[in-house]
Amino acid sequence: MAILTSFPGLDVEIVVDGTALREYDPPADSDENIADDTSSIKYIEAQPGQEFGIRFTLGRQFRYLKNDLCFRASLDATMKRRWSSNKDDHARGTTFTVDSIKRSVGEQNVLRKFVFSTLTTEDRQVNGLDEAQVSNIGQIVLKLHRIEIRGRGSTRYKYAQNDDRVANSTAEKALKGRSISRKIELGATLPSGRAGYQLLKDYIDPKDRPFAVFTFRHRSMDDLYAEMIVPRPIPLEDREPESLSLEEMRELVRRQEADLQNLRRQIEDNRAKLSGTQGIKHELKREHDPEFEESSGSAFRRRCIETVDLTDD
Repeated sequence: MAILTSFPGLDVEIVVDGTALREYDPPADSDENIADDTSSIKYIEAQPGQEFGIRFTLGRQFRYLKNDLCFRASLDATMKRRWSSNKDDHARGTTFTVDSIKRSVGEQNVLRKFVFSTLTTEDRQVNGLDEAQVSNIGQIVLKLHRIEIRGRGSTRYKYAQNDDRVANSTAEKALKGRSISRKIELGATLPSGRAGYQLLKDYIDPKDRPFAVFTFRHRSMDDLYAEMIVPRPIPLEDREPESLSLEEMRELVRRQEADLQNLRRQIEDNRAKLSGTQGIKHELKREHDPEFEESSGSAFRRRCIETVDLTDD
């Protein structure tokens, strides 16, 4: 989980089916890894088609439990969501998950789940749409502010229109060498109730100065290898035996047995082919062997001589 040393009790995770995804730190020699007590950067592996959520935990030791809080989320910079938590709701600590966003369809509101998807690239020239799309693609940014809720407004929320603004593909050159093959899109449309009323609030922390920022960069495992976030695994065959776990040793034995079976089949196939070739060559030799033809002719002549009648007239 992503934590900040300056805010014990505050934890943020990306979850799939209720289970937190494994997090990876930026490379040790990267500028992203510079110590900062107000921000955190983590990498996660994203699988296409996975619905996911953002889970917040406010533990009892979190210093701002007595404050109203505002959470602002930006997903690939194309989807933004903001919500507030009243201090009375988290005074003793709480955990909650945000996994969807609301959209407007005419006079109705719908719910759309967050889903990881595949970003495809094309070998073509970069255009303005490409640059706008990839500038912040591949990351989830969460900003937290202290606020003071003054009450409920008289107007209801107005949600953005229900459209998919994420392009299906982008120019490969627009990525500028970055290994990114994942994006976020919205899932199936689900019914939702009426929009709530807007809150009247004042920011204690300025909007451009949140007290905490969490960034999760979602990638495929191949992307993580390419960006050297995760070291490429050493093949089991190349590892020292004492470094293998019991399950890895079993897997290695299974692979070796499969290789041995393949080798045996190849040997049998080669033997069969070789045997068939030798049989054909033997038949051809018999048909074209001069000695065979000569001996056959001699036998014919002997048979002819034996049938000559040598009796006197």
